[in-house]
Amino acid sequence: MPSPTEPCPECGTDARQIPTETVRNMVEPFGNQDIEDDVQYRICKTQDCPVVYFADELDQQFETDVIRVRANFKLDADADPYPLCYCFGYDKQHVREDIEVDGETNIDEWITERVQAEECACRWKSPLGGCCLANVRKAIDEAKTEVAD
Repeated sequence: MPSPTEPCPECGTDARQIPTETVRNMVEPFGNQDIEDDVQYRICKTQDCPVVYFADELDQQFETDVIRVRANFKLDADADPYPLCYCFGYDKQHVREDIEVDGETNIDEWITERVQAEECACRWKSPLGGCCLANVRKAIDEAKTEVAD
Protein backbone atom coordinates (compact mmCIF):
# COMPACT_ATOMS: atom_id res chain seq x y z
CA MET A 1 0.00 0.00 0.00
CA PRO A 2 1.43 3.42 -0.96
CA SER A 3 2.35 5.94 1.69
CA PRO A 4 -0.19 8.78 2.28
CA THR A 5 2.54 11.29 1.40
CA GLU A 6 5.73 11.25 -0.63
CA PRO A 7 8.21 14.06 -1.19
CA CYS A 8 7.84 16.19 -4.29
CA PRO A 9 10.76 15.38 -6.64
CA GLU A 10 11.37 19.10 -7.21
CA CYS A 11 11.04 20.75 -3.78
CA GLY A 12 10.97 17.80 -1.35
CA THR A 13 7.73 18.88 0.37
CA ASP A 14 5.36 16.08 1.40
CA ALA A 15 2.72 15.61 -1.27
CA ARG A 16 -0.55 13.76 -0.73
CA GLN A 17 -2.33 11.42 -3.10
CA ILE A 18 -4.78 12.88 -5.61
CA PRO A 19 -7.42 11.12 -7.71
CA THR A 20 -6.17 10.13 -11.15
CA GLU A 21 -9.26 11.59 -12.80
CA THR A 22 -8.42 14.99 -11.29
CA VAL A 23 -4.96 14.90 -12.82
CA ARG A 24 -6.35 13.75 -16.17
CA ASN A 25 -8.88 16.59 -16.23
CA MET A 26 -6.41 19.26 -15.12
CA VAL A 27 -3.57 18.45 -17.52
CA GLU A 28 -3.76 20.00 -21.00
CA PRO A 29 -4.63 17.74 -23.95
CA PHE A 30 -1.86 15.47 -25.16
CA GLY A 31 -0.15 15.60 -21.76
CA ASN A 32 -3.20 13.93 -20.26
CA GLN A 33 -2.77 10.99 -22.64
CA ASP A 34 0.31 9.98 -20.64
CA ILE A 35 -1.68 9.60 -17.41
CA GLU A 36 -2.12 5.98 -16.40
CA ASP A 37 -5.08 4.61 -14.44
CA ASP A 38 -3.12 2.21 -12.26
CA VAL A 39 -0.52 4.75 -11.08
CA GLN A 40 -0.70 6.82 -7.87
CA TYR A 41 -0.46 10.55 -8.55
CA ARG A 42 0.38 13.17 -5.94
CA ILE A 43 -0.13 16.91 -5.64
CA CYS A 44 2.52 19.40 -4.57
CA LYS A 45 0.90 22.46 -3.01
CA THR A 46 4.13 24.36 -2.38
CA GLN A 47 3.52 27.80 -3.87
CA ASP A 48 6.92 28.43 -5.42
CA CYS A 49 7.43 24.89 -6.77
CA PRO A 50 6.56 24.51 -10.49
CA VAL A 51 5.35 20.90 -10.03
CA VAL A 52 1.61 20.49 -9.53
CA TYR A 53 1.20 16.72 -9.98
CA PHE A 54 3.70 13.88 -10.16
CA ALA A 55 4.00 10.10 -10.23
CA ASP A 56 7.34 8.86 -8.94
CA GLU A 57 6.96 5.38 -10.36
CA LEU A 58 6.80 6.85 -13.88
CA ASP A 59 9.27 9.66 -13.25
CA GLN A 60 6.42 11.88 -14.46
CA GLN A 61 5.78 15.52 -13.50
CA PHE A 62 3.16 18.01 -14.60
CA GLU A 63 4.04 21.64 -13.98
CA THR A 64 1.90 24.79 -13.82
CA ASP A 65 2.37 25.52 -17.54
CA VAL A 66 0.38 22.41 -18.56
CA ILE A 67 -2.49 22.79 -16.08
CA ARG A 68 -5.79 23.97 -17.59
CA VAL A 69 -6.68 26.35 -14.74
CA ARG A 70 -4.80 28.71 -12.46
CA ALA A 71 -4.13 26.56 -9.40
CA ASN A 72 -4.79 28.94 -6.51
CA PHE A 73 -2.31 27.19 -4.24
CA LYS A 74 0.46 28.15 -6.70
CA LEU A 75 -0.53 31.85 -6.80
CA ASP A 76 0.38 34.79 -4.60
CA ALA A 77 -2.46 35.65 -2.22
CA ASP A 78 -3.00 38.98 -4.01
CA ALA A 79 -3.13 37.49 -7.54
CA ASP A 80 -6.02 38.80 -9.59
CA PRO A 81 -8.05 36.85 -10.30
CA TYR A 82 -7.48 34.46 -7.44
CA PRO A 83 -9.83 31.53 -8.05
CA LEU A 84 -11.76 30.14 -5.12
CA CYS A 85 -14.52 27.98 -6.58
CA TYR A 86 -13.70 26.24 -9.84
CA CYS A 87 -17.17 24.73 -10.31
CA PHE A 88 -19.09 28.01 -10.22
CA GLY A 89 -16.40 30.55 -11.09
CA TYR A 90 -16.10 32.55 -7.87
CA ASP A 91 -12.85 34.32 -7.05
CA LYS A 92 -11.58 36.57 -4.25
CA GLN A 93 -12.79 39.70 -6.05
CA HIS A 94 -16.40 38.45 -6.01
CA VAL A 95 -16.18 37.92 -2.25
CA ARG A 96 -14.55 41.29 -1.65
CA GLU A 97 -17.12 43.16 -3.80
CA ASP A 98 -20.03 41.59 -1.89
CA ILE A 99 -18.53 42.54 1.46
CA GLU A 100 -17.63 46.07 0.38
CA VAL A 101 -21.16 46.70 -0.93
CA ASP A 102 -23.32 44.73 1.52
CA GLY A 103 -21.02 44.10 4.49
CA GLU A 104 -21.67 40.38 4.00
CA THR A 105 -21.72 37.66 1.35
CA ASN A 106 -23.75 34.54 0.82
CA ILE A 107 -21.40 32.98 -1.73
CA ASP A 108 -20.45 30.18 0.68
CA GLU A 109 -24.12 29.44 1.43
CA TRP A 110 -24.98 29.42 -2.27
CA ILE A 111 -22.09 27.03 -3.04
CA THR A 112 -23.16 24.80 -0.13
CA GLU A 113 -26.67 24.60 -1.61
CA ARG A 114 -25.24 23.67 -5.01
CA VAL A 115 -23.01 20.99 -3.43
CA GLN A 116 -25.99 19.54 -1.55
CA ALA A 117 -27.93 19.52 -4.83
CA GLU A 118 -25.02 17.54 -6.33
CA GLU A 119 -24.38 20.23 -8.94
CA CYS A 120 -20.65 20.55 -8.29
CA ALA A 121 -17.83 18.74 -10.05
CA CYS A 122 -14.94 19.43 -7.68
CA ARG A 123 -13.12 16.19 -8.39
CA TRP A 124 -12.86 17.18 -12.05
CA LYS A 125 -12.79 20.99 -12.02
CA SER A 126 -10.68 21.84 -8.97
CA PRO A 127 -6.93 21.26 -9.18
CA LEU A 128 -7.13 20.15 -5.53
CA GLY A 129 -9.52 17.36 -6.51
CA GLY A 130 -12.03 18.30 -3.83
CA CYS A 131 -14.39 20.85 -2.36
CA CYS A 132 -13.43 24.52 -2.22
CA LEU A 133 -15.67 25.62 0.66
CA ALA A 134 -12.85 25.87 3.20
CA ASN A 135 -10.95 28.20 0.85
CA VAL A 136 -14.08 30.25 0.18
CA ARG A 137 -14.81 30.67 3.90
CA LYS A 138 -11.21 31.62 4.61
CA ALA A 139 -11.37 34.26 1.85
CA ILE A 140 -14.62 35.61 3.33
CA ASP A 141 -13.03 35.97 6.78
CA GLU A 142 -9.96 37.66 5.28
CA ALA A 143 -12.07 40.07 3.21
CA LYS A 144 -14.18 41.00 6.24
CA THR A 145 -11.03 41.79 8.20
CA GLU A 146 -9.54 43.84 5.34
CA VAL A 147 -12.73 45.82 4.75
CA ALA A 148 -13.09 46.51 8.48
CA ASP A 149 -9.56 47.94 8.70
